Amino acid sequence: MKSGFKILLTLLILFQGCNEKETQKKKISEFEQITEKKNTEFINLNSSKNIKSEPQTDFSFIENIKKVELPHRDSTNFDNHKVGKLLTKEQIQELSLDKVFEIHPNAYDAHKIGINYAVNLSDNYKSIVFYNYFVDNELGSTLVNYDSDYNILDHKMIAMDEIAESVLRTESTIEKNRIIITNFQFWNETTKETEIVEIQVNGKLKTSG
Repeated sequence: MKSGFKILLTLLILFQGCNEKETQKKKISEFEQITEKKNTEFINLNSSKNIKSEPQTDFSFIENIKKVELPHRDSTNFDNHKVGKLLTKEQIQELSLDKVFEIHPNAYDAHKIGINYAVNLSDNYKSIVFYNYFVDNELGSTLVNYDSDYNILDHKMIAMDEIAESVLRTESTIEKNRIIITNFQFWNETTKETEIVEIQVNGKLKTSG
């Protein structure tokens, strides 16, 4: 009888020891999880403090520009065009027009660039026509398609006039899906060539003839 009691007591002691070990393991595990969570929160907090937000470019200067309806004829030339409010060097760079007009870093003074008008060719991108006076004897009108962040999708000069020799001129008609460009040459006799530019759904401009 005493032997059976000793065995039972031994089993109870062993069982209690196992429970205490399990409880201790559980407490250690919970402590480790809490510690890991706090470390993660601390790392995330420090990371967010170190992240610097990129400055946002302000394009408010082109929000209220003139808009034209389609079809629209662009015959920009020295006789019918007046210089309006010109874009600053910073605005030219923000709109990537220095790449469109291939402006040398030291030659910004040779260009007078402003906005002619905007035209709605698609809801998927923005279309703006800029004028560019190069030196004093050449004037161009260029269509530029932008995505929603004002990254250039494509561009095309659609009108041009020069008065150095007064022998070249370009005019165009913008339609919903194409631009009809006519290039004139005034030598001994007037000649002209027609160029058709397809306006694709992604904003790209493709010459087809």
